[in-house]
Amino acid sequence: MSINRMKEEHAPLSFEQIYQSENGRIRRLLYQMVGQDDVDDLVQETFSRCWLALDGFDRRCAIGSWVYQVALNVARDHWRRVKRKWWLISSDVESACSENNNEMRTVERDLLRRALMALSFKDRYLIVMFYIEEMDTKEISLILEIPAGTVKSRLFAARKKLKKKLSQLGVSFDE
Repeated sequence: MSINRMKEEHAPLSFEQIYQSENGRIRRLLYQMVGQDDVDDLVQETFSRCWLALDGFDRRCAIGSWVYQVALNVARDHWRRVKRKWWLISSDVESACSENNNEMRTVERDLLRRALMALSFKDRYLIVMFYIEEMDTKEISLILEIPAGTVKSRLFAARKKLKKKLSQLGVSFDE
């Protein structure tokens, strides 16, 4: 199919419009999944894949969910290639902090980030989608193409693992 014909058929779904509407969300997702160093390359790869697959896009589906799923696949492929090891910091982080609230928030974000990176890719994307991207279980189930009940049970297990990782980093929980 020629590029001109494809553009005509997808006029309401122009690549530029898709990019403008989804870029921020995809960038946030990829940042949470792989970290700052690779975000730009992975955003570009995500939208390149979308451009190449646009003629096969099923218009009955939500474009945002489709792009999000492509981004998850890009992040998954990247994770498999790189297989990074994220080093956990010691549990005495509090002694290195001043009493400054902003500094404590920065440390808390860093601890959460390290704990997230220590999770499996599968657990991490569930946590990111539900808590950071604030998607409900129904939307997650549509993107991942699994039942909502499965999303809930996997999310429960992922939360447990995240809590354990945070405890290993010295974060205590008031229960």
